Amino acid sequence: MCNINPDNPFNTNRISSNCLIKKSIPNYDYYFIWSNELKYKLSETYPNTKFIYLPFAVDDFIIPVFNNNFNYCYNLSFIGNSDKERFFKLNLLLNSHQLIRENLMVFGNGWDSLNFKSIKGQVNGNDYFITFNKTKININILRDQNRDAHNMRTFEIPASCAFMLHEYSKDAIDLFKPGEEAEYYQSVEEFLDKFKFYLNNDSIREKIALSAYNKSRTFEYSYKQRAQLILNEITK
Repeated sequence: MCNINPDNPFNTNRISSNCLIKKSIPNYDYYFIWSNELKYKLSETYPNTKFIYLPFAVDDFIIPVFNNNFNYCYNLSFIGNSDKERFFKLNLLLNSHQLIRENLMVFGNGWDSLNFKSIKGQVNGNDYFITFNKTKININILRDQNRDAHNMRTFEIPASCAFMLHEYSKDAIDLFKPGEEAEYYQSVEEFLDKFKFYLNNDSIREKIALSAYNKSRTFEYSYKQRAQLILNEITK
């Protein structure tokens, strides 16, 4: 039997996982998981099941095709609904420097207590990807369960022909090369330095965004490739 789990089976505090999901793991012959760290942890815990790293990918049926013309509306954006982890991390960035407060636009629900004026509602469908594309610098914040891994935005931002300033993780830098296809930060100070640099260097920033866009639209970064990987594993 085969299982494809897009969540963290050890995080039983989320609706998408519970003790029964953990209990079921040894029943599978193949278990596909999106995080290398989780793969190693699962392999140690359940030695009789084969665990395969299966990162997220780009869905060409959902994400529209973008041209190479950049037409910006925002300097700095974060898209996503609020939760405890995101609120804490975004609040740190906002309070670190006035320049960030002056430039950041937040899209999503549940941010009212952030004490910040530049908040818009949730964006859905094509508007979600268009907002990435119309932003010079897009922030990607990782939840604790995604630490050292990646999330859907790791692929969605590049696939929208947009520049990504990504919270550092081991998996993400293997997917999109630092300084060539994305940029990464490990501290508030590093975030501020890189925000200032890329805000004022359009040609460098756009070159990185285009490189990531071209890479994200290849077969190797598609769900067709992920499906092929699954078939190859279970038919060996």
